[in-house]
Amino acid sequence: MIKKISIKNFKCFDSFEAEGFSRINLIGGMNNVGKTALLEALMIFQDEIFAWKKIQTMYDVKGLTYPAPAPELLWFPLYHNFRIDESIKIKADLNLLVIEYIQNDNPEMYTPPVNQLVNNLITAGSSETAGSYFGGKNGINEKLHFNLLKGNDTFHWCYTINQNPNNHWAVTDTYYPLMNSSVKAPESVYITSASRINEAVVSNWFGEIDKSKKADKVVEYLKLIEPRIASLNSIHSGGLPVVHCDIGLSEKLPLALLGSGTMRLLEILLGIIMCKDKVVFVDEIENGFHHSVQSKIWESIARACQDYNVQLFATTHSYELLSKSILGAKNAGMADEFRYIRLEKINDRIEPIVFDHELLKGSLESNFEVR
Repeated sequence: MIKKISIKNFKCFDSFEAEGFSRINLIGGMNNVGKTALLEALMIFQDEIFAWKKIQTMYDVKGLTYPAPAPELLWFPLYHNFRIDESIKIKADLNLLVIEYIQNDNPEMYTPPVNQLVNNLITAGSSETAGSYFGGKNGINEKLHFNLLKGNDTFHWCYTINQNPNNHWAVTDTYYPLMNSSVKAPESVYITSASRINEAVVSNWFGEIDKSKKADKVVEYLKLIEPRIASLNSIHSGGLPVVHCDIGLSEKLPLALLGSGTMRLLEILLGIIMCKDKVVFVDEIENGFHHSVQSKIWESIARACQDYNVQLFATTHSYELLSKSILGAKNAGMADEFRYIRLEKINDRIEPIVFDHELLKGSLESNFEVR
């Protein structure tokens, strides 16, 4: 479980530190203060191997899907004030992730430099271990290197934008486990603010959960906001698997037809169950939920996090959600594991103010502006 984080040279953060995280963490603050950027930094640290694929999803949500993925469009904005000559450093608890941008023109073969912290762990003479690979002749390779030191394990992950002589761009990725490291499954789920997770992915998640006899647990959580749901099933419809529900009609109904809020809650719950013992990130978690059911939604989310030992980080703009989340966490018996982190810009620095359950409850009762 992530307890604290420090960030240097990432997006809006020149230098930032926050501590006091718990199991359920809500992140708030004014527009453009860094809520989503903090969520992204936490996600990149937690899931460094799959980070770039999730960053690409974030770009898609914001309408920044580039036909030519030039580095100045994709990579440079990750660096604070475009300082690409300095590394991004994200440290959570005792583990450090360093992200380096390197431009390499006309390479025959390229061996990525690894941060000085892990240099002594590279075994010389092995292309697999040292991370040597061929670049495009007469082309350009621009690379983003992720070097992670986690305990005694060291990971190196490289994303490459290749421009061939015909000026065509493509992104490739290569993973270099060093010494005791091994390729692992994703360590997190990231649910964006605007787009739904692909229906086939949701249905596949549900299928895995149903196979392990956990579907009834999902139904139990969903009943908190839609009591008519008796069961869920994944049914092929039009050649694709789609999650259907029994709500007492003559036939089962695609769950998505009950509304975007029900599907969003399903996605969050499935993400939590699929990420047992890991971390789930949700941007603007209030989207799609009516205020009248938000306390029940938070109760179901909190219970799921407790049942599956998951840490949750979520952003919000909603005053109603803050007040309802307090009640939901209390009803789930998780008031002691609830935190609200408000980001404020003070003298050009972004500073966190951490509220526990009682402090946030008292602030809201006193009508303080805490969003």
